[in-house]
Amino acid sequence: MSNHLEIDLTKIQAQTKKLFSDEVQAEFVELMTETEQLIWQLQQLSRQSLNQNSEAAQ
Repeated sequence: MSNHLEIDLTKIQAQTKKLFSDEVQAEFVELMTETEQLIWQLQQLSRQSLNQNSEAAQ
């Protein structure tokens, strides 16, 4: 099942290369990287908030 998913992603990447210029692809990668960083920051803030809430409850 995992292999099937990887094959599908490869096909999607190949189709994307046909549809979009290198510049658009580079912008997309940059946006995805920024998104991953924002998600990581949100996870950190969420953990801090949970820790503060549990400390306040004690």
